Amino acid sequence: IDLSTTSLLSPLKGNTGSIFSRRFYESTVNAVKNFSLKRNTPATLKFKRVKSMG
Repeated sequence: IDLSTTSLLSPLKGNTGSIFSRRFYESTVNAVKNFSLKRNTPATLKFKRVKSMG
């Protein structure tokens, strides 16, 4: 996950009073995760390896 993306979205995560912003944050993070998993970067390959081992 790109740290710049998560830092931009951290204010939304902190706003737990708003269900909409929480859902928006979660869906955005999931989208970023799915996008990064599609790209075979060393980090995602390492993550896949650990996941399959576990």
